[in-house]
Amino acid sequence: MNRQKTLLHGDNTSDINLVSALVTMGVDAETGAVNTPRGIQRIYMLSPESNDGRYTTKDLLSAWYEGEEWIKRNGEHPFAYVMSCLMRRKSLIDGIKKDRPMERVSNGDSISLLKPDCSKEVENKVLGGAQ
Repeated sequence: MNRQKTLLHGDNTSDINLVSALVTMGVDAETGAVNTPRGIQRIYMLSPESNDGRYTTKDLLSAWYEGEEWIKRNGEHPFAYVMSCLMRRKSLIDGIKKDRPMERVSNGDSISLLKPDCSKEVENKVLGGAQ
């Protein structure tokens, strides 16, 4: 079957998580670089449906943009699992980016990692020091 790639409004994205999700579902993606006023941008040309014909790219994009609500209504759909995984990954990465470094503190044989602005009360409780 000769399935031609299409470039439709809304079917090109620079969101690597979305492209990863679509490719996981069997949608072919060709990539290229386009020179724009903001610099070189990566784009993806997506096939109109998955290789097995079970999913249309349009429906998968609609589900992606609806997000959590779509997952709640379609929890057993394979794309719900893919979306959930990538959304949780993004959430974890965002949390890591906001994290502050921990400091190693010790009291005798007790050693712990605590946030730099941790109170002495918490430090003593964790390390087993004076209350």
